[in-house]
Amino acid sequence: VAPMSVYACLGSDAAAIRDAFLTRLQSRTEDMRIKVTILEFLTVAVETQPGLIELFLNLETKDGSDGAKEFSLGEWSCLSVVLELLDSKQQGKYWCPPLLHRAALAFLHALWQDRRDSALSVLRT
Repeated sequence: VAPMSVYACLGSDAAAIRDAFLTRLQSRTEDMRIKVTILEFLTVAVETQPGLIELFLNLETKDGSDGAKEFSLGEWSCLSVVLELLDSKQQGKYWCPPLLHRAALAFLHALWQDRRDSALSVLRT
């Protein structure tokens, strides 16, 4: 039995809810447990909610010079937020707690395991 689509339930509020989640994830003052919970939610969504995770990935597509599709990060992309959390250059300014670090890596692992080629191509570049 396929799970019910959370994205369909959100309707026209989906983008606003995504923005609220990502704002909380980016905030330096937000409780770390909320950030971990958001990342755990997104990790499960990779496997069970394809439409919802595409909304959160927010990847822009364009045709490359060789005719293949190229992907880039959109303005509100959870990938850019996760990469910022894991950025070693940020560690001097902002310490990423181990639970948050583990949740961010679990999210990236879920993308890799689910073979989200669009997200992985962005990560490669």
